[in-house]
Amino acid sequence: MVSKRRTEHDHARREKAKAITELQKRFDSLTPRERDILTLVVSGRRNKQIAGWLKLSEMTVKVHCSHIMQKKRANSSVGLARKADELDVSTKDS
Repeated sequence: MVSKRRTEHDHARREKAKAITELQKRFDSLTPRERDILTLVVSGRRNKQIAGWLKLSEMTVKVHCSHIMQKKRANSSVGLARKADELDVSTKDS
């Protein structure tokens, strides 16, 4: 007979895997430019710095950031960074 603790652990593991899969789907929905910007945002760069780095207007970067926040379902830059960290986005595509 499987113990209750083991069953709970298995359920928690499956729920975490499901959440990671959902996060990956959201990341995959980003455009290549949004992925570039996401990587720079989670590395701590400001919109103005990102705009200069990518040769875009600051407003364009803000629009991309807004789309990223919607697609990733994040309420703040900190929440976005946490979600990105779960997928190891800071080292991905850089």
